[in-house]
Amino acid sequence: NLVSANTRYTRAAIKSLIGNFKGGARESDSDVFKNTHDVLKGLLSVSPVGARDEILEQINLRFPFYKQAAYRQVCYISAVVEMSGYVADSRMQVLCMLMEKVIKLDANLSRDFIDE
Repeated sequence: NLVSANTRYTRAAIKSLIGNFKGGARESDSDVFKNTHDVLKGLLSVSPVGARDEILEQINLRFPFYKQAAYRQVCYISAVVEMSGYVADSRMQVLCMLMEKVIKLDANLSRDFIDE
């Protein structure tokens, strides 16, 4: 495990892992999400404080742009909600961040999309 040898790699590892939650090939997404959650849990056990802070930062920074496909948005939000269950002492922070992002998504929806 690279992060256990040198915590300097925490940022790059978590950035890459969080990117997995944006979805891709629908058939294999559930396996990718499960494996990614398992690895994040492992990183949290190796570096609880550093990994936690980096996960929270990357959740915010890597949130899908509002013009991304709805499937990708749903995948990401679902993964973040699941993360709120195992990232220690951060449930409220994660949920507040999600609410802020969802409100921004809602504000950027066009009237035509809402009427459909």
